[in-house]
Parts: sequence; C-alpha cells; structure tokens
Amino acid sequence: AASVAELLQSFQPYHFAATDGADVPLVRVGSVHDGGYLLPADYTKCEALISGGISFNYDFEAEIAPCLPVYSYDKTVAEVPVAGVAHTPLHLNSYSLPGEFIRYPDILETHGLGGKRELMMKIDIEGAEFDFFHSVQPSHLNDVRILVVEFHMLDLCRHRFFQGLCMSLLNKILATHFVAHTHLNNVGSLARCHGQLVPRVVEVTFLNRAHYKPLSPRNPWLHTLDAVDIPNRPAVYFRGD
Repeated sequence: AASVAELLQSFQPYHFAATDGADVPLVRVGSVHDGGYLLPADYTKCEALISGGISFNYDFEAEIAPCLPVYSYDKTVAEVPVAGVAHTPLHLNSYSLPGEFIRYPDILETHGLGGKRELMMKIDIEGAEFDFFHSVQPSHLNDVRILVVEFHMLDLCRHRFFQGLCMSLLNKILATHFVAHTHLNNVGSLARCHGQLVPRVVEVTFLNRAHYKPLSPRNPWLHTLDAVDIPNRPAVYFRGD
C-alpha cells in the first residue's frame, strides 16, 4: 500500500510545455479567491467545459462561457444566470438516479459530447469526487484535455482505506495526465497523518499528456498567481512554500 508520503508526492506539480515545445503559461480563471483556478493559457482550445459543483460562486464558469460551451451540475443550485452556461440541478455520482444523480457517461450522452476529444472538466463536489470518478473510465480521461479536481477530506488519510481510495483515484488520473498546479485551500490547517502534514483540501490542475509534456518539477509548489481561498484565514503552505 502507498504511504502518506507517496500520496502527497503524487501532487507534485511540473513546469510544462505544449507537445510541440511551445511555451504555455498558466493563467488564473475565475475569482481572485475561492472559485478561481489556474489553467494553461490555451484553454480555449477545449471544446466544452463540464463543471461539477457550483454553489453560489460561478465566476469560473462565467469567464469560460464566452469561449466555449459550459455544462454545469449542482443539485443545490436551481439555475446559473450566465449566458452560455447550461445548468442541470443534479449531483454527480457513479450511478444515475432521476432527479438526484447523474454519472459521467450520461452527461456525455445528454449533451452530445461523446465524439469530443478535447474537453475540460472541473470537479468540486465536496468529497463525492471519489465516488463520481468510478463512472469515469480511462477512455473518457483520454478525451479530457484539462482536468481540475478539488480533493476533499485528505486528513482522513490517517485511515489506510481512505489512503488507498485517494491513491487509486490519483493513479487513474496520472495514467493519462500530469500535475501542472497544486494549490492548498486554506479552509483548514494542515493535519498530521502517520507523521506527515497533510492539507485537508487541495485544488489540482491536471493536463493531458497528449497535448502537454511535463518538464522539471515545480519547487516550491506555490505559484505567483496563487491566492488564499478564504481571505480572512491564514494561508496554508506545504513543502517549504
């Protein structure tokens, strides 16, 4: 079984370039604080955004919408009043249940995205990501150019079962993608798990190796475009940042 240290190392971000060697910087899209994510500057090459988890902040989706179609999902939100955002009030899950849950293959079918090969996906669903990705197959990930995932409850890595659950999901994603950016959400302080300091919530931008290539590891992990998610709380740093 992977150790907590190995799990944390899986979040190591890399400097990167396009596969043809062209430089592609990271840009911030969405809010200055919570609701903003770092993406490669050529994100407009994506054909559509599938966004899971909206809550009251849809700045990210609003900034993407003028560039490409946006399909958002969140059961707690009735509608998203942004032109170009098609919202469905359902939770993402590994199975579909009318009026409650929808799985990834059904999202693709609903919006006619099955033939798309350069999708963007953003998943911020408060811990349900571990369940939802059971419905996302490796063949699906091949068609996701940019993947943003907010990992929750990582302090539960003190339990071996949850540790394995996290590692399984990361290995699934890292088979086709690499980490371009890792941001520690300051919703909570670091927790100690088996001798390691672990962030409770981490926001990660993954890039598809078919479109980008990792170069050298980014150390420190902190990026100049990073900002705290919650302004009135102290920032959370990791690995010497």
